[in-house]
Amino acid sequence: CGASQTTTPSTYARVLSLQILQSLLSASPGTLREQLMKAPDGINRLVDLLGHDASAPTSSGSVLSESAVPEEVRNQAILFLTSLASSSSILARLITFSEGYD
Repeated sequence: CGASQTTTPSTYARVLSLQILQSLLSASPGTLREQLMKAPDGINRLVDLLGHDASAPTSSGSVLSESAVPEEVRNQAILFLTSLASSSSILARLITFSEGYD
């Protein structure tokens, strides 16, 4: 009924992926944090889902337009990153300063 025009299978996949990450954080926080730290650009890729600065390049070097990140994905990313940051002060700092490493 009130679905936005940006709701696509890709949007659903990203939202569900973030929800799975949230479940993993609840079930096994240490393992998830360790894997995110090992993943190349792991935190930066999650922060890119916020899409808060349309003119800034992403960690991959492409320019992210505001419409590139659907609201549903952005909202789920905010929830996950907030939970992740509250679970680890190190990850909180990485999330906070990830934009400075672009």
